Amino acid sequence: MVSSLSTTVTGRNATVVLAPTQGGGWHLAAIRDGDSDAVYAGKPTLGMLVFTEPQIRGWYQLKLTTVEPLNDEARQGLGGPGVGVAQRLPETGQGPLRRQR
Repeated sequence: MVSSLSTTVTGRNATVVLAPTQGGGWHLAAIRDGDSDAVYAGKPTLGMLVFTEPQIRGWYQLKLTTVEPLNDEARQGLGGPGVGVAQRLPETGQGPLRRQR
């Protein structure tokens, strides 16, 4: 996926998301209101990884062995302020690290 931030003449931000096609090209995957893709993608520093869970619009960062939420949607998905990578999550049915049945 590739995201590009765009500002219109009205001053509102929008994010255009492109996804690869099987033939090697790109197609429009989504247009999102706001600039969260650009803001959160720019947060990581050396040794960190930022990732998203598009179904709930949650943004997370991985710091060594801890996953931390970057927004309220991610905090809800994790059920709190963060989890260790090896920690078992409650069976909420939400969040990127939910336990598989």
